[in-house]
Amino acid sequence: MLNKMTLPYQPLVNHYWPVSHGHVYINEQGIDLRNAVIAIVIKENVAHKLIGKLKVEIYTIMPDWRVRDFDNLNKVILESLTYAKVIEDDKYIDDLRIVRAGFENNNGTLKFILAN
Repeated sequence: MLNKMTLPYQPLVNHYWPVSHGHVYINEQGIDLRNAVIAIVIKENVAHKLIGKLKVEIYTIMPDWRVRDFDNLNKVILESLTYAKVIEDDKYIDDLRIVRAGFENNNGTLKFILAN
């Protein structure tokens, strides 16, 4: 099965899971992202609970030219997809690719392809 979707650009891990008084939590920006991903999954009728050997390709359209810690993107997006019940757990991913695919001022997105 092949799923394709476009998701909003993700906040970085430190912004998604900030630390306050020694506790890690998901902030308002992270909750908004989770809700946006759920709405996209429902709207685009994406398959749920994918398990087995999964292949994930993420084509990143950056929101600007700033240098970013590219490897942080996958953790937030995979957590959001797990929360939206698209994948049961990221432990099933055998092939993960992230490609920097340009930029679009103030409108970063992630083109996402999931296959099993």
